[in-house]
Amino acid sequence: MFSFLKKQRSSKVSIAGEPAILEIPRGKTLLEAMLAEGLAMPHDCKVGSCGTCRFKLMDGKIGELSPSALVLERDALSQGYRLACQAMPRSDLVIALDAPLSRQQAVESFTATIVATSRLCPDIINLVVEIDRPMQFSPGQYADLTGPGMAEPRSYSFAFAPERGEAQRLEFHVRHVPGGLFTDWLFGED
Repeated sequence: MFSFLKKQRSSKVSIAGEPAILEIPRGKTLLEAMLAEGLAMPHDCKVGSCGTCRFKLMDGKIGELSPSALVLERDALSQGYRLACQAMPRSDLVIALDAPLSRQQAVESFTATIVATSRLCPDIINLVVEIDRPMQFSPGQYADLTGPGMAEPRSYSFAFAPERGEAQRLEFHVRHVPGGLFTDWLFGED
């Protein structure tokens, strides 16, 4: 008997200079797998528009959710650079990074209540939430926000600097993405 369904397969990824080998399940991006393993892979947008998560493909094959050429310059592409947030391994890979990786800080979950919103311009809202306990963070860090009905969290940078390194009231500048589940709700769109 023959089966036309492919079995779930994973790819092994070796990172030059790193002892660990990542096992990436089919359907996950390189960035998703690295973050799930607690590796602090530099990234900002997670959608292929910032170029922060670039890596050099030394060996193997990838598929891309969107072409890296939309962000990376021709020179970087010809040297083998691609974007981890867009790279879906199609075989075992060997990659190189421009800077050594470190382990991420432990991820903490907080319960938050929206306490205020104000429009800064037609497509940006200042979102203010109060969390259940003080949070420590540094400028440049971000939070993954989620809510009812959201399958995946959305990442937003803090829009203020905390006093003495911690805060219980957080502010984010949220741009409306038409068709976005969270931002349509936040902006009152149906």
